[in-house]
Amino acid sequence: MDDDGNFKPEIKEYAGKYFKDADPIIMKDLKEKGRLVSSGTITHSYPMCYRSETPLMYRAVSTWFIKVTDIKDQLLKNNLDPVWVPKNI
Repeated sequence: MDDDGNFKPEIKEYAGKYFKDADPIIMKDLKEKGRLVSSGTITHSYPMCYRSETPLMYRAVSTWFIKVTDIKDQLLKNNLDPVWVPKNI
């Protein structure tokens, strides 16, 4: 998936399609290939964006973290003498 929730070109059958819009197409493809065991509708809660009211997508992404507790003292010390750029702020 790309950052907008669309399938990337590597997934040729669904490239450029929004992940939720691809659901019925994927279901149809699975059925035609005889790989669909069961289908139906289940009512359940699904994570939605509170601003756009669109479904959220779970995906693994690269990430990194800083262990702030290791540099806490230095951060607090630096907060006592800030350097403003530009100086007129």
